[in-house]
Amino acid sequence: MEKKRAYSDYLLLKNDIVAEVKTIFFKTLLLKTQSQLHEDILQLSKQLLHKARVRVLAGESSPYDSLKVRVDLAEVENHKFLIDKKYDLAMSELAMVMGRENRNFPDVDGALLYSPISLTLDSLQTIALANHPGLLMAETNVNQKKTERNLSWSGLLPNFELKYFKQEFQEMPDNKTWGGEIGLSVPLYFFLKGQGKIRAASYNVDGAQWEQVSVKRKINLKVKEAFINLKVAESFYSNYKSNLSQVEELVRIATRSYEEGEMGYLEVAEALRSMNKTKVGYSEALFSYLKAQADLEKAVGVSLFDSE
Repeated sequence: MEKKRAYSDYLLLKNDIVAEVKTIFFKTLLLKTQSQLHEDILQLSKQLLHKARVRVLAGESSPYDSLKVRVDLAEVENHKFLIDKKYDLAMSELAMVMGRENRNFPDVDGALLYSPISLTLDSLQTIALANHPGLLMAETNVNQKKTERNLSWSGLLPNFELKYFKQEFQEMPDNKTWGGEIGLSVPLYFFLKGQGKIRAASYNVDGAQWEQVSVKRKINLKVKEAFINLKVAESFYSNYKSNLSQVEELVRIATRSYEEGEMGYLEVAEALRSMNKTKVGYSEALFSYLKAQADLEKAVGVSLFDSE
């Protein structure tokens, strides 16, 4: 019993650690992606600053344009600096949960990638009820209580005694005989003895069985909650993805129009902010989706998705 209980504790701890490692790993990829996005906006802003200065010198626009570009450039630099510091902190978290020293810990490699799920809620709940380590713990507890109940019944068994003896006669010292005695003792209150312990043991069995039912219901609820969160995150991801190409085209048109003098910098700046906001939102939605996958695996109790 204790071995099974220790094994279920190990599996529960393993699930928690795997989910935590995946979440922090996806977080580092998110911050790395956002850092690169801000770097791209930073380089684009520097190009626009150069173009704005040229237009100011040529008398095609007011000095306000170049001033506004410098302000926006400083804001992007601040955001990138903050993201880079968050990335360093996330790397420290990742090193800690993996039991490694933060010194010389390599940068994470890879990218946030979308992977669809084909499992239904019913199939996920079936998998959970067949594999979740919490149910192993509950089942072990039921078996232990049943064993204790059986032992309590053994207290009603009568006492059995077996004796043997040797007899010697003084008149005949060489003549020795052996005898035996079998005894069976039944207490006066035979049918009442241990009834309290038996009832208590039976109640403990009933309690453990109801606890097992409760654990199953909680697991089903957790799986359902994680599955709904995954579907919500997937919907957000799809919405952001559908707008990516549009905002990139918006920036391209605004930049070309600015170069040709058809638009002012304010329109370009607004297009840049829209693109950056959409791309950052897209990366955060993808991170939320992958985190929801990790939470679903934790709720089910087994690995469901391939991680590369």
